Amino acid sequence: MEFKYLDLPALPDTIVESILSLVTASTGNSFDELQLNSVDDNLLEVLKNVPAPKDNSLGILMSERNAYFKDYAKFEFLEVNQVIKDWINSNIFPIPVHIGIQCMHSGKYITPHIDEARKYAYNYIIETGDAHLCLWEAKDEYTDCIAYPQTIFPYERIKLADKIVIDKNKWHLLDTNKIHSVENISGRRISLSLSYV
Repeated sequence: MEFKYLDLPALPDTIVESILSLVTASTGNSFDELQLNSVDDNLLEVLKNVPAPKDNSLGILMSERNAYFKDYAKFEFLEVNQVIKDWINSNIFPIPVHIGIQCMHSGKYITPHIDEARKYAYNYIIETGDAHLCLWEAKDEYTDCIAYPQTIFPYERIKLADKIVIDKNKWHLLDTNKIHSVENISGRRISLSLSYV
């Protein structure tokens, strides 16, 4: 299953306020400059085994992004505080290998991609940015290509499989090994994201 809502406890107002406070206080780390030095050792071990893109890649390297994409949003990963970690570890099962805040802003979309450091995520949208999640698959002429995780996927090579307007203040599961993007961002989109490998 690529996407489904989860019957998990809602974040209390104090945790939401803490998340928003961290977003306001932080300059963040953009996607291009992400440093994983604070990530769980298990997650770093997974990254060592991520295959490098080859000639049969469906995607392109991030360094080639500007040739295919314009007006993409900044994607910041922020660390959480101990209060947030403690609440998650006491109320959400299974316990994630990493807990982080995602903030998308200053652009219209997050390019189609698959995650390299996790297999699936539990996400909780706090501010929607009026955006929607898009799930993608390779166009017929590209089905022999491989969707490597260290790449992004030009719209010319993929076709829309599903478009979902995700409910605010509700947990959902996302299969992050499937091609996905966030489209139609206006303003700021903030979520708490739990990573599983």
